[in-house]
Parts: sequence; structure tokens; C-alpha cells
Amino acid sequence: MNAHTQLVPRSSIEHLCKHRELALEKMRESAEALKAAYEIGKEANRLAAISYVGQAPTGRPSDDGAYGALFPSAAFDLDKSLEAYRQQIDRRIWDHLLNQMGIRKMMDAEGLKELQNSINSDVPEATADNVRATLQTLHGDTDMIFRRGLVNCFAKLDRRFKSHDGFKIGSRIIINGAFSDLSGHTTWGSTWDTIADVERVLAVLDNEDPEGSNALRAAVDRDRRGHYGPQQSQTETAYFRIDGFKNGNAHLWFTRDDLVKKANMILAEHYGEVLADAYDEGDPDGDLFNKSTELSKDLQFYPTPPEVVHEMIYGCSFKRIDLKGRKVLEPSAGQGAIALHAAEKGAHVTAIEVNPDHCAVMKSRAGRMTAEGTLRIAQANFLKVTPQAKYEFVLMNPPFYGTHYMDHVRHAFEFLAPGGMLIAILPASAQVNESRKHTAFRKWAWDHNDLGWAGPFRDLPAESFKVSGTMIQTVTLHLRKPS
Repeated sequence: MNAHTQLVPRSSIEHLCKHRELALEKMRESAEALKAAYEIGKEANRLAAISYVGQAPTGRPSDDGAYGALFPSAAFDLDKSLEAYRQQIDRRIWDHLLNQMGIRKMMDAEGLKELQNSINSDVPEATADNVRATLQTLHGDTDMIFRRGLVNCFAKLDRRFKSHDGFKIGSRIIINGAFSDLSGHTTWGSTWDTIADVERVLAVLDNEDPEGSNALRAAVDRDRRGHYGPQQSQTETAYFRIDGFKNGNAHLWFTRDDLVKKANMILAEHYGEVLADAYDEGDPDGDLFNKSTELSKDLQFYPTPPEVVHEMIYGCSFKRIDLKGRKVLEPSAGQGAIALHAAEKGAHVTAIEVNPDHCAVMKSRAGRMTAEGTLRIAQANFLKVTPQAKYEFVLMNPPFYGTHYMDHVRHAFEFLAPGGMLIAILPASAQVNESRKHTAFRKWAWDHNDLGWAGPFRDLPAESFKVSGTMIQTVTLHLRKPS
């Protein structure tokens, strides 16, 4: 996607930043002079108070106001004033450079809002070194920025786009509330913003300039012009055909199969073909309760980042979890990111891992641990370990291949003592895929839900496993065993 962005020439950056520095220097001179003038003005008022028998002059002259500035009424903060001036200059420089670079064209509405908020709230200094480094990073991340925008905008269209088997875009999308029930005109709000994002994505995939998206809405408004009230309509543009109905809903049809195919490939790459929740070959709707004890066919290892460990355990603000002195199990522990954290918090942890190399790394890390907790490492295929219902917590990031994680979670649940809690990291598809096996798993999870009316799943932040080498979207599952 770099064809739609360009690096700003070095000479242009140097030119902008050089004059920025000169402006800041001149403004500092001005501010220092102004501060000195205010101090002199204060002294003048002090003297005036003496000559006015204790009362300094107040207000402004009633004539043409020529002397109004000579009545300083508030303190002047030099540093705050200069910082406000610096932020105003730098905010405009960043806006200009991002527009010139074309990076905004790669972003969805949500991404643009976040970018603008970051620029407005905490403006980074637009020094030459900072600008060059930032723009080079953004240029290198253009594909990722575009991919994130694509995922965001399609995820808003249908909840199943978060799943593996569900994120293949079909030929039609049903859009609720596209038109006003009263006037029949297009509605304002996120619906058409999302459609504009989809248009932008398709334009980029078509190697066209994505500037001026929302052509579909403009075309629909033209076709419905002159009519008031609920109505049917049909409009076609370069990428869509949209059928509008009297109930205010619409059916959006993609007319470019080649672009839909490109989008699907990017979605699959983003979520991770290997890790994501594909059905086991030969048994797409396999029996939930016919558990396999075989190892996952895919043994790729993606360690749990520290931030994810913290989020999975402590992310629910209404759940106060104290692991000190508790019995904790991490099944299929990998190199023990979760187990080591729990032990460092004072828990008595058992980690079960089949890979001897991972066990060796875990033992090495445990040897450097100085916490009150303990860590026992068992090398074994967790699915073949006989359950002992003695653990107060099971904390796990099971293998994702196929629906293998379901077997792990079901088996791990048997290790909980009555009243014990299980928290698992799962692919987002666990929450939304609609096969018989997924539906049965979710029903079982709801029966043991520990998070109340909202259900047992919580989204982890987007790209939580980026540092581990995968972009798969993930959730946490929170279960509790009956007392």
C-alpha cells in the first residue's frame, strides 16, 4: 500500500523545522520582553497607588483605547505561554506533514480520530530528528495501518468478521438504519461513516486515490432527491450497488469480486490463518464432548506478552484477584509467562508443558525468581493428565489450532476446586463462530459464566500478540466452578 503514501523530502523537513526553531526563538525574545514589561507595569501601578492615595488605576481608558494595554490585569506565565505557542506550531506542522505524506488516506474513521486526539492532547516536538524518525516509522508501517483500518471497518459491519470462518466478506451486507424512518433520507452517524471507510479500502485495493470517499452516499442522496418519506431505491457506483427499503434498511452489494478477494486475503493474514479457528478437516461440526487427547497438529509457539498476562488476570475492574498463597495451574504453559507471573505474586503454581525445550527455559527463569511463591514444572501432554480438582485458579493460553482450545478448556475446568476460577485466552472466533461445536461450547461457557449478564467473554486489546509474531484477535474467557 506504500504506493499511496510518500516520504516527505528531507529538504522539506529541514526547511520546516529550521523556521520552526527560528519562530520559537523570536517568540521567546518577545515573551521575555513582555514579561519584563509586565513587571515594569506592576511597578508603575505601585507608584500610581501612592499618588492616588492608595488606589491604583483600574479599567481601561474611555477614549479610543490606545492606552488599554498599559493596564496589565493578570500575571504573565512565560513558560506556559511559550509551551502553548510551541504546541500550536507543532500541531500544524504534524497536520501538514501527515497530509503531505498521505497517511490519513490509509486510516479508518476510528484511527483518524485517535490520531487527531493524540496530536491535540500531547503534541510531540516537531524537531528535524523527531519528524524524520516518526515519518519513516509511519511509512514503514503503512501496510499495517491500512490493514488495521480494513479490519476495523469490516468488523463494524458484522460481528462475525472477528472470527476466522466468519471474516470472509460475502457479496452482500445488510445495513440497518441506513435511512430515516420519517424522511427517507440517509441518516447521520456511524453507519455511513463505516460505508465511507469501506469505499476508501476498496479504492486503495483498486490502486485508486482514496480521496473523496462516501461517493455512494452522495449518489444515494441524488437518487432520492425530490422524494420525502419512506421509499425504495437502487443506486450503483464503482464498487457497490445498494438497495434501499421502506423500513429504513438497505442491502449493500459488492460489485467487484476481485477487490473482495483482496480484502479477504488481508483479513486472513491479519488474524492468522494458522492460529485462527478453522474447523478440523473431516469433522467440521465435531461433537464437543468427544474430547481428543492428541497434541495440536500445529505447534507454533506464541508467548503471552506481559501486558496480556496482566490484562487477563486483572483486566476486569470489578474482579479483585489476589494470587498470593493460592494454588494455580497453567496447562500447556509454554515458557511459563503466566505461571511465572503467578509465582512472583506469591502463588503456588503447577505448570504442565509437553515441550522439553520450553520446560528448560521455564526452569531457568524460575531459578532467578525471588518471590514468595513456588513453581512446580511437569513435562507432560496436559490432555492426558488425570484431573485433580484442587486448584483455586486455572490461568491458560491454550493452543488455538482448529477447535483444539475447546478440549483444553474443558479438561482444565476439571482441575478446579469447587468455587475455583478459570481464565483462558482464546481466539475471538470462540465468541462468534456459529458451528454446532462453537454453539455448544458457548452454551457450556455461559452455564459457568463468572462475569454476569454481559457473558463470559471480554475482548483483549487489538494486536495484543503483535510482539509475539501474530495479529490474531483474542478474547478472555472467565468461568467459575460451582461451589
